[in-house]
Amino acid sequence: MIREASSMDRPVDKVRGLSPRGRIWLAAVIALLLVLAVLYPSIRRRAQSETSIAISRVRIATVTRGDLVRDVSVEGRIVACWLPSL
Repeated sequence: MIREASSMDRPVDKVRGLSPRGRIWLAAVIALLLVLAVLYPSIRRRAQSETSIAISRVRIATVTRGDLVRDVSVEGRIVACWLPSL
């Protein structure tokens, strides 16, 4: 049994600076800021730009109401077979 604990107690010096977890967070924030600083001009240009297409690529036509006709062109072979119902 321990009779007196006063001889075991002593003050612990506080470490100056950031803890290891704080250093990791600081490094992550700095890395994120660097990435944003590098990408900022590109993001800004893209946000302010408008999409443009050459007029030669655009087809303009008058819309009329009518029947929808679907035309499919395929290449293949038709084989007739009989399958009994299960």
